Amino acid sequence: MRKKTIKIGNKVMDIEVYETEIPLDGNMTVEEYRKKKDQEKAYDAELDKLADELSIKLMEKNKESSTLAYWEIGKLINEFVCKASSDVNQKKEPYEYFNKAYDRLIEKINKRLENKPDLDRNSYSVPYMKKWVRLSKLFSRAQAERPVPYPLAHELLYDELDANDVDFFLDRCEDGKFDNTTLRKAVEDYLEKKNYRRKENPNVDRSEKK
Repeated sequence: MRKKTIKIGNKVMDIEVYETEIPLDGNMTVEEYRKKKDQEKAYDAELDKLADELSIKLMEKNKESSTLAYWEIGKLINEFVCKASSDVNQKKEPYEYFNKAYDRLIEKINKRLENKPDLDRNSYSVPYMKKWVRLSKLFSRAQAERPVPYPLAHELLYDELDANDVDFFLDRCEDGKFDNTTLRKAVEDYLEKKNYRRKENPNVDRSEKK
């Protein structure tokens, strides 16, 4: 946060602003502005709690990397960043925008882990976190708990793969039939055939996988 002097109507205020400033509406009163700042302060406090929890999990993950660890991190982020009001017509504040929330979260985590030189900051960048959120959406907890390394599970993050498809490939990963390169190729080939079958026959039975 930083200090800033603003003017609303005839009143001058010294305030603290966060990374995302609330735009001043020409009709906004001092009370309305203060209410918005209080709401952002509460939001920031919740973001602090999430950063605390994720920092701990990132340090644990650094010691023992697993698909489940990434899945749990992704679930926590998704529950916070994507838990917007059920009222789809409600206008979001600038600090609630999807990418800005990620940026603020990363900044807070960086501060908490700045004394951990053995933890590579690039290992928890925004693109990685978005991948973990996808993992938490596309995998069930039971699938994430299976003994398949994350680099392999990462190759299965396609919307076109349903739960049965994912289990099919996880079974073969557990049997040691794939490394990253061969799994990527197998998934690409499978999706190409699956999409072709759908075009040829929209009602085709999708249970058979070759």
